[in-house]
Amino acid sequence: MKKTYTVTCADLDCSITVEIDHAMLTEADLHVLNNFWSDHDSMLDSHDGNVTHAVLERILRKVMYIQIVDGWTIDGLIRQFNFSDPNWNGATEGFPKMDGSDGIRIVKVEDIDFDAYTVEVSETTVPEAARPC
Repeated sequence: MKKTYTVTCADLDCSITVEIDHAMLTEADLHVLNNFWSDHDSMLDSHDGNVTHAVLERILRKVMYIQIVDGWTIDGLIRQFNFSDPNWNGATEGFPKMDGSDGIRIVKVEDIDFDAYTVEVSETTVPEAARPC
């Protein structure tokens, strides 16, 4: 059974939409994905034991990182999760392919809106003792 989820980070005004085929990517598989990470218990606890939501948060965080560092479009971003592509060295460890072939697909990505933030600049004086020699 396929379900579609929207995962949002309100603080950064970004979101992803992900489709999961739960017949292919079962709850047990999602636990394997979550358990790859050392903070798996706390992530699961933060989602009241809902492993689907825990894994979706991990995906959103990784997508945000990839967007900030590399600025990929959705196609390039999805490709970042493909370990089996012999022409691609940038695969993301700990995640399945996000093209649907492993039961999970990134459908849509709303970019991080950096323009929505107020930036303040102020001049600062560094004390003499803290200056490099």
